[in-house]
Amino acid sequence: VGWVSWNMTINTLHLGLTAVNYDGYVFQESPMRFWDLVDKFGLTIAYIWSSTLEFMETHGWTPSKFPYHLLLKRL
Repeated sequence: VGWVSWNMTINTLHLGLTAVNYDGYVFQESPMRFWDLVDKFGLTIAYIWSSTLEFMETHGWTPSKFPYHLLLKRL
């Protein structure tokens, strides 16, 4: 995943966009942590592992349950 993260970051910066990189267990503070970050930084595009999305779906933490998903254009 390292090279993918690098390419995503470089492309983001090249386009003049702001990159927010998060390293760590996204659910450490709460199941809402990822969506809180989406809301806090006003993210419109999020690069996240598919296994993390599957984990969220399994536990019922899907974007449709939270209003924050309205900000995202791409996930």
